[in-house]
Amino acid sequence: SVFNVVTFPNSACGSSTGYNGTCYTSSECTSKGGAASGTCASSFGVCCVFSISCGSTSSANNTYAIVSSYSTSSDSDPCTYTFCKSNSDVCKLRIDFDTMVLTAPTTYAAQSPATTTYLLGAKLGDCTTDTLTVSNPGGAVPPTICGYNTGQHMWVPASDSCNQIHIDIDTGSTGTTRKWQIKVTQYECGNMMAPKQDCLQYHTASYGM
Repeated sequence: SVFNVVTFPNSACGSSTGYNGTCYTSSECTSKGGAASGTCASSFGVCCVFSISCGSTSSANNTYAIVSSYSTSSDSDPCTYTFCKSNSDVCKLRIDFDTMVLTAPTTYAAQSPATTTYLLGAKLGDCTTDTLTVSNPGGAVPPTICGYNTGQHMWVPASDSCNQIHIDIDTGSTGTTRKWQIKVTQYECGNMMAPKQDCLQYHTASYGM
């Protein structure tokens, strides 16, 4: 008998659920802790989607952290996700906030007495209720964000010590329905789609805002 061994690159793929995944054999996907969703590589592979929960760690490319509706009574607070390099050639992480809704930063509102207004003015624009921070071991720390950031992204250098996304919720505040879908993509050194400098955001379109 003649047996043919089929090999294919572990490239990015689109899953049947709409998420980005990585092309693996079915057994590799299972062993790596992913979920098969659709096929790839001419049906020799499966599109393997990786999703982690609060407190978990992943070294897989195209990993998602998803909370469809945060509950102050049952969900973890703070919620920390850890992302490690899939290999030593990875230089950058792109963090896409496909969905990101937290409590908005402090806004100005005249109140009585005037001292209260003054104190609020000093905190104008600050994230005083919910915060999202991204670690960058050995480098400049990206700004703390909150509020509505759906469609935004961040670039951070991939650390040998791993990078963390830390979401701290003020569980006493229930006026906002928090939710997020974060996608972390790993880029190897020299990838043309990654910024050469330490840009917080990097846009490739010819124009936009």
